[in-house]
Amino acid sequence: MATAPNSDNYTLGRGRLLFNRKVNGAFTGLRDLGNATNFTLSMSTEKLDHYSNRQGIRVKDKSVLTSMAITGSFTLDEIMADNLAMTFLASITDVTQTAEVGQTTAIAKSKKGHYFQLDDKFIDEDSVVVTDATPKTYTVGTDYTIHGPSGQLFITAGSTIADDTALTVTYDTLAKTYKKLNAFDENSVEGELHFISDVAVGTNMQARMWNVTLMPSGDTGFISDEWNSLEFSLELSSDEANHALFPYMELIVE
Repeated sequence: MATAPNSDNYTLGRGRLLFNRKVNGAFTGLRDLGNATNFTLSMSTEKLDHYSNRQGIRVKDKSVLTSMAITGSFTLDEIMADNLAMTFLASITDVTQTAEVGQTTAIAKSKKGHYFQLDDKFIDEDSVVVTDATPKTYTVGTDYTIHGPSGQLFITAGSTIADDTALTVTYDTLAKTYKKLNAFDENSVEGELHFISDVAVGTNMQARMWNVTLMPSGDTGFISDEWNSLEFSLELSSDEANHALFPYMELIVE
């Protein structure tokens, strides 16, 4: 950091964001949020002015700050379970599915040109057998198709399966570990936010914000010709109990 005036102080902001999410009052660990395409903080204040009435024109003789709000925003473009959980106010469940043979799902009434959700996901597509009560076994590719990851069966428009036929679908599941997001079961996303800059030009800074509430904002592009992104607004609250001298954040300038 050079003494002003000096063009070396002109800064092009770059850096990384880390978040220590608090769940049920306990911190879960400081996590890198991945690539952030922007990060800003904004300060808004309110003040109370006092005017002297001792002469013909009222003159302001005092102004005091009465309130302050610190807000901000950032955008992430690494689409991953933990970032999506913040977007959808979700808790995360780690699911471990074991490989099982001979699982079944009953379809009460078939219908051509429609999809049917099986009871399991991540299915071995080569293991699927579709039968009716006769029992007749139907042909994959002609009478139906299967999408293994979603566990969805599609009955083709030209299928020999008559509408309203009761079917039994037998299949094997694959061993799979995945994360399930329980969307909108959290009231808020709170925690400690860190910013560590790494600039090619200008001044490096480190900011540690003690008590931050994140709120999803903007659109989440499930289908888009642009890179997917997750937008958040944020609000800083005071943590005077633990940081009396600097209750909102600590800022280090290198």
